[in-house]
Amino acid sequence: MPTGLRNRVHVDFIVDAMENTEANWDYLTQGGRIRNIANVAIARLRMAGVPPPTLNITNIAGNTTGQFDFQRWELKIDRALAASPPGRRAADIGGKVAELGDTIAHESRHCEQWFRMAWLVARRRAQKGLRTSARDICEPLFIRNHMVGTAAIGSGPLLGLALQEAEAWYDSVYGRNKAFRKVNLAAKLRPTGNAIGTAWQDSNYARYQRGLAEEDDAFGIGTEVQRLYLAANHPTVPAARLVRHAPIAQGVANY
Repeated sequence: MPTGLRNRVHVDFIVDAMENTEANWDYLTQGGRIRNIANVAIARLRMAGVPPPTLNITNIAGNTTGQFDFQRWELKIDRALAASPPGRRAADIGGKVAELGDTIAHESRHCEQWFRMAWLVARRRAQKGLRTSARDICEPLFIRNHMVGTAAIGSGPLLGLALQEAEAWYDSVYGRNKAFRKVNLAAKLRPTGNAIGTAWQDSNYARYQRGLAEEDDAFGIGTEVQRLYLAANHPTVPAARLVRHAPIAQGVANY
C-alpha cells in the first residue's frame, strides 16, 4: 500500500478539492483557486503526521510552477498557474485545474519526503543511543524550522516501506547518490544554444525525472491526481507532462 500522502485516501481528498475548484472557478481569485487545493493538501499532510508547511502564493521566476523550500518549510506555488485560460472553455479550465493539482500534490509530497528524512535521522541517532535535539536533526539537513526536528523526534518507530522510502530519498539527496542528482540538475539547467545541445539536455533530464528516488515518487502522486481528476471530469483531455516544477540549481535550498 502506498505510504503517506500517496495513500488513496489522501489522494482522493486532493482530487475532490480540484473538482470543487473547477466548480467555483469563476468565483475564486487566482490565490483562492490555489488555496482551495493547497489547504486540503496541507491538511492531509498534517493527518499523515507531517508538520504543515507555510503556503506562499508568489511569482516564481522562469517557467517554474512550484517549489518546496525545505529550509524555510514553505510551499511555493506560482500565482500565474491559476490564471484563467484564453477562451475559458470547460476543457481548458479542466486542464488548468489538472496542472494546478499536479503541482500542489508534487510539492506537498516533497514536504513529506523531507520530514521522513528528518525522521530517519532521528531514528538512526536513537539506534546509536545518542541524545538528540531538534537542532541535531535539522542542521545536517539544512532545515531552519526546528519544529520539524521536534516532530521527527516524537514520531516513534519508522518501519517497513516508509523506512525503505526514506532511506532511498536520503541517499539521493544527502547520501551516496547525491552526486547523481547534482549531475542531472546541472545538465538540465545549464544553458544551451542549439538543437543538439537541447536534445542532449532532455535525454539527461529524463534520467533526472525517472532516476532520482524522491522525484520519481513526487511525479507519481502528481500524475495520479491528474489521472483521477481528468478521468472523472474531462476524459478527452490528456494529462499534461509537467517538468516545470523542477528544482532550482541553488544548492538544495529549493526543491
